[in-house]
Amino acid sequence: MVGGATVGVVFWILDRWVGRGAAWAGALVLACCQLHLAYSRIALTDAPFTFFYTLGLAVALARIPRSDGDWVGRGRLWSTGLVLGLVTTLAMYTKYHGPIIWLSAACFEWFLIVAQCLAIRWRWV
Repeated sequence: MVGGATVGVVFWILDRWVGRGAAWAGALVLACCQLHLAYSRIALTDAPFTFFYTLGLAVALARIPRSDGDWVGRGRLWSTGLVLGLVTTLAMYTKYHGPIIWLSAACFEWFLIVAQCLAIRWRWV
């Protein structure tokens, strides 16, 4: 079940950020990946960790504004921050290297801050 949910989250990420064709291709590649299928069938922690990591990536990407002027409001930042913390906690309880989700999210936040600073700087030039 978790492996199928991971395919759905990958589809959602790619559909939102790249396009519908890439979303179908990415979901199909993951769904046919032998390693993903093997770990989804046996009861190990790799499949749930992959799901939580992918879900954390989706939440972190939801915090980044898109190019169409979708600037993130404070309420949305707080809510996605809380969800990201919950997903990171679940990943940490699933497998020992769960904090890598937080590190990835911190990199996204840093890129968001740099992009906003560059946009403000170039607006005044």
